[in-house]
Amino acid sequence: RYVANLPSQARHHFFGLREAKPDLAGFALYDRLETNLDLASPLLQYAWNRREIENYLCTEMTLMNFADHIEEWDLFTESEKRNKRKSMGEAMREMSVALKTLKKPTLGSPDLKASDEFLDPLFDIYFKKLGTDNLLRKSDYHQLARFVPADEIDPEITKVLDRIVQTSQQARPRS
Repeated sequence: RYVANLPSQARHHFFGLREAKPDLAGFALYDRLETNLDLASPLLQYAWNRREIENYLCTEMTLMNFADHIEEWDLFTESEKRNKRKSMGEAMREMSVALKTLKKPTLGSPDLKASDEFLDPLFDIYFKKLGTDNLLRKSDYHQLARFVPADEIDPEITKVLDRIVQTSQQARPRS
């Protein structure tokens, strides 16, 4: 069940399910929160250190790698494909200038709301430069994960994935 970024709703839902299955294991993952989580709860909970998950996908190299692989999309002419990397660089520079002008956190800052303040307008600019509608919306940003260079994967990502695996190993299906 989607509980937004509200730990109280996640706990409420989890404990409701535990009434039916007392050995239920659960893990709740949130965007960065301003409140402390109940770490003693049977529902394991974690909040990202950065503002949101997209912050971990929003790096210069990730976006350039994305641009390098746009040829996988058969929508572009050869000329447009050659311009893809240049266009991404230009779009990122435009966004960096805009964020500085607006006195907003810049790319790489854990305080940037990467999805709304950077990626949404970046992809609008980028695809406009390529002469097409924006083909990558917030619901598609998970696709950027495959373009994150291995040496840029934040250790926090591994830590969270390990915790999810540990929680899943505690699960006991009904027999």
